[in-house]
Amino acid sequence: MIRNIRILYIHNFLVDFRIQDAFRPIYFAQITGSYTLAMAVFSVAWITSFLVDIPTGVLSDKMGRKFTIVLASACSTIGIATWAFSAHSAGLFLGSIFCGLSECLFSGNNNAPV
Repeated sequence: MIRNIRILYIHNFLVDFRIQDAFRPIYFAQITGSYTLAMAVFSVAWITSFLVDIPTGVLSDKMGRKFTIVLASACSTIGIATWAFSAHSAGLFLGSIFCGLSECLFSGNNNAPV
């Protein structure tokens, strides 16, 4: 049991420790051509988080913690990979949807039954 708690702490630390956060607005601005569109990419992530917060909480309650962590990690990986390999604004917005979904799954995970 203590091993699982340590692994969960390490996972949560690695999820929240994102060095690239300082460089993302500059990277997005280079792809989109303006800082306004770059910040709109962030806005899409927050709007997605707002819209799917309750459904992901229900999903966490129904499916449990392990499934939710795996699904959230997969969505986060897909979102960041989409950002990294995107050459157009549409890819950045698609990546934001996945990253917003992963944020909600991670937040719903903290209240899900074990």
